[in-house]
Amino acid sequence: MNRFVLVLLLTAVATGCGGAKLTWEEQLDSPAGVERTQGVMTVGERNIQPAIPRLIELLNDRDVSVRVVTARTLRNMTGQNFGYVAYADDTEREAAARRWQAWWDGQHGAAPETKTPQTPEAPETPEAGGKT
Repeated sequence: MNRFVLVLLLTAVATGCGGAKLTWEEQLDSPAGVERTQGVMTVGERNIQPAIPRLIELLNDRDVSVRVVTARTLRNMTGQNFGYVAYADDTEREAAARRWQAWWDGQHGAAPETKTPQTPEAPETPEAGGKT
């Protein structure tokens, strides 16, 4: 818990140092970890559900502070955890992130595949030269 508070304080100080205000989408895609963290916090504060797939991607972020805040935000927004630990090794984190993605896909489904309707073939009859 203390690390989380420290991350929040450092993020607040770093992002309050002037510059143009970025949207949460821009923050999530920023090369700067502190901006990605701020974007995650904004998503959580505003409960921006459409951002959840991007948050799931950020569970594998190279910056541990981004991962910590993302995991907490996802847990708060969804009530789910899936055994994710931000400080775990890459293999464990990636497996938990896959569980997150599978859950999200199950909740929202992948885009339905468009299938071309097929007309069933009429069974061949002896009158039509078919075999019985």
